[in-house]
Amino acid sequence: MQPKVKIICTIGPTSNKPEILERLASRNIDFFRINLSHTEEEDIEKRIKDLLGYNIPIILDTEGSQIRSGNTSEIDYEEGVTIKIHGNRIDCNSENLFLNPVGVIARFRIGDLISIDFDSLLLRVFDVSTLKEGYIKCRVLIGGKIGGKKAVHIESPTFSLPPFSKKDNLAVELAKKYKINHFTLSFIESKDDVEKFRKNYPGVTLYSKIESKKGLNNFLDIARVSDGILIDRGDLSDQVPLEKIPFVQKLVIKKVRELGKEVFVATNTLEQMSFYLKPNRAEVNDIVNTILDGATGIALTKETAVGKYPVETVNTLKTLIRQIEYLGNDRDKLIDNIEKTNYATREDYPDMLIKPHGGKLIDRFDPNYKGPIPDKRVEIDEETLMDIEQIANGAFSPLEGFMNEKDFISVRDEMKLSNGVVWPLPIILPVTQDVKNRLTEGESVSLTYNGEVYAILHLEQIYSIDKNMAALKIYGTLDRDHPGVKRFMESGSYALAGKIGLIKMRESQEM
Repeated sequence: MQPKVKIICTIGPTSNKPEILERLASRNIDFFRINLSHTEEEDIEKRIKDLLGYNIPIILDTEGSQIRSGNTSEIDYEEGVTIKIHGNRIDCNSENLFLNPVGVIARFRIGDLISIDFDSLLLRVFDVSTLKEGYIKCRVLIGGKIGGKKAVHIESPTFSLPPFSKKDNLAVELAKKYKINHFTLSFIESKDDVEKFRKNYPGVTLYSKIESKKGLNNFLDIARVSDGILIDRGDLSDQVPLEKIPFVQKLVIKKVRELGKEVFVATNTLEQMSFYLKPNRAEVNDIVNTILDGATGIALTKETAVGKYPVETVNTLKTLIRQIEYLGNDRDKLIDNIEKTNYATREDYPDMLIKPHGGKLIDRFDPNYKGPIPDKRVEIDEETLMDIEQIANGAFSPLEGFMNEKDFISVRDEMKLSNGVVWPLPIILPVTQDVKNRLTEGESVSLTYNGEVYAILHLEQIYSIDKNMAALKIYGTLDRDHPGVKRFMESGSYALAGKIGLIKMRESQEM
């Protein structure tokens, strides 16, 4: 019998907010993932603390023996030019670049090929005599643009890195401190790598990631000493032709499941939902077939880390899983079950959309709004704008705007709205006394971000907040190390309540 399909949610800038984490936790996901490749050493402990207290296991994703470009923004490199690859952090440009980990250039030899961002850029090392000056020289064989902190693949007969980085070792010590015992191990290429990790931290659950050609060659040996395998289709496709990836995935799933081990699949699962409220048909088909092939879990990465709709993405994935549970996951019996249950035409089956919380799906987004723009304005931060988007697209249904005092007190004291609908955290628009003094209940107000109008608030009520009492009741502490408490206590002591109308969305974010 197929085990429960697990869901890993990568937590990043979009989702690392108390109200989003609460909603993800309420969906009974299986892991909050911290991607160490996108986390600075000094931030690891804070990221762990952010995720404690939601009763969802944390899974740490090691960065492993990988190299990433050091640029933080997109750079275009022209074919045929010479660029310097530096051994230490520098300001990167079209002639200079550094690679992480720092100092890795000492391992390069003349003739080594450096591929960056899935072959967007290809370099050949031609001069290492300048190493003592802190850089080596490369010629651009294939020019192109690379994004910030992108994966680097080395083709070389001599190049190698240790399986775990300095950052990984630090993360393991923090994991021991906070009793984190689940890991996904990046760029595992032999069973020795897994056994080395187990020796350092015995008794933990390890999912080894297959994302290199060498790892693929040894995946069965790796699986035997791991608790499961995670197929990272993104990095793997940098070393294995893209057209082979679907067949490689089927092979790995089948063979690892025959060992009785778990198999997760990641990369390009519901990626369209990073920008839109619905997946595309290819993604839906891919997810269903991946699970029918025997995958026991799906890892959401960009979709929940920086995507605009992390909660809706999880809702969609869980709905797809429910379709398979409804019909059974035996491919040989699937068509018979579709016919026997009249699945194609009947209406009482697991819906594509989860029923909205509170029974009412809210839509407060009008991209073609032609009405008046109120003269009075209130500047908001990006987190407040994200709340407005969640209200407008129905993710916070049945809320139609920011909570009034009655709802705020009810949520504060009883974790439910005044009408009895369960609600874990208040959704309010706090302002300072100066802002409060220039507004009048009953008027409409433009809500601006960086000076640009994104939404209109139909102001129904202005009320004061006892912040100490509220923080203690909502978060159980006044400690400002808690991210929710910190944001709440640093906001204004008055709240604006009323329905909102969203007229413009933020620009799409990218990893």
